[in-house]
Amino acid sequence: VILPNYFQGKGATIKGMHGYEPHYPDNQGLLIMLTDKSVEIEKREVVPLIDLFPTMLDLLRLPIPPTSQGRSLIKTSESS
Repeated sequence: VILPNYFQGKGATIKGMHGYEPHYPDNQGLLIMLTDKSVEIEKREVVPLIDLFPTMLDLLRLPIPPTSQGRSLIKTSESS
């Protein structure tokens, strides 16, 4: 929660928050990636959020830290 958020007006209070449960389909989002034709993306029906960070680093040609729990969706010669 970021307070004050200025969206709900001055003096508004937050009465509660909801959590993120990845196994509930209602908590899933949509990912649209537009890339160069030379970049091949691994296509999966559901992508864990932890895979987005290494994928973005891969697209930016930045090193993926060894502490990253996810894996890039960019296909390489090793992943083919």
